[in-house]
Amino acid sequence: MMPLQNMSRKAIVSLTLAICYAPFSWILFIPERWQWIKFWPILPGTMLADLLRFCLSKFRIEIAEWLRMPLAMLMSAAILAGILFLMFRTSRWRFMVAALALVAMIFFSLGAYGMYRA
Repeated sequence: MMPLQNMSRKAIVSLTLAICYAPFSWILFIPERWQWIKFWPILPGTMLADLLRFCLSKFRIEIAEWLRMPLAMLMSAAILAGILFLMFRTSRWRFMVAALALVAMIFFSLGAYGMYRA
């Protein structure tokens, strides 16, 4: 665990990007990969935006169609910024932050795969 405490900033950013986007690498092995690759950067936020849309639909509140993509972009940026912030600030707990972020991204990836299969 010591190597994670003494990482450079570039290594932290690289690790964070790998954690956030590696679970979505199943996209490379599907037939319609080029349609999904263009959405790869916003897939984590897409899953949260769809969850928000589902929760709001229980209260009969609909999100406009034109607002879904910017909302997914904003949520993806917030997820990435939050993980980066925690990785930079908590050097002693960097391993736990990385592990929890990886677990969350795996769940988001499973949700995206479910969207693909539907």
